[in-house]
Amino acid sequence: MERAYGNSDVKRVLDELFRLTQVPVLDLETSQAVDGTGMPTSSKVNYENDRRKGKMAGFEHVLTAIGTTYKLYSSVITMENPTDNESPYFPLAVQDMSRYTNLQFVEGDSALLSRLNCRLVSSLGAEPRFMPKSSCTFKRGGSDSYVHMLWRFVEDTQEWLREYHPRSIAELGFSAEKRMDPRPVMRKLDDRKETEIKARFCGENLRRQCYLWYLEEITLDCQRVLSS
Repeated sequence: MERAYGNSDVKRVLDELFRLTQVPVLDLETSQAVDGTGMPTSSKVNYENDRRKGKMAGFEHVLTAIGTTYKLYSSVITMENPTDNESPYFPLAVQDMSRYTNLQFVEGDSALLSRLNCRLVSSLGAEPRFMPKSSCTFKRGGSDSYVHMLWRFVEDTQEWLREYHPRSIAELGFSAEKRMDPRPVMRKLDDRKETEIKARFCGENLRRQCYLWYLEEITLDCQRVLSS
């Protein structure tokens, strides 16, 4: 069982399972919230408290994207180092989100704000909603979507914040996952930790699929799965 976490075939199966769990909402989801969290590797640490104190040891840093309507994860990326900035990993999340056909917004906090990331969101046909920093300027830098986002923020701040607010769903998703499985990450080798984390988020998507089945009557269309 332990060696299975390092098996490349197991990883491919988990990746495919994770992809299939999203199939029912690929045309329905209109917004994605992107954020990072720390998956504890010990029961003696707390991500929220330790992050405020600048302590990042004892965590696997993960960047995720989650649909704000149906609460299914579309991307889970384990970072190489717990102290890494989240922004350089954002293009990988964009690749995963590109399967969604009706995205209108992608939300993230100021850690993800950059002209490049705004261009990447625009390439999905969506509008970026990254919280501006006090040092922001209207210098274009080759990114029309970045400037457009800032102008929207200045011209109608309240509406902009309403469009940004679903980002909080990312925090909700982390809380739900960690409450359903409060154990720390058990594997010790880096590649096996990554597999275990992906397996946990696969399980979270499957649990939420059950809710969608009963509450929203959204079912997994086998024919659509086979053709996707």
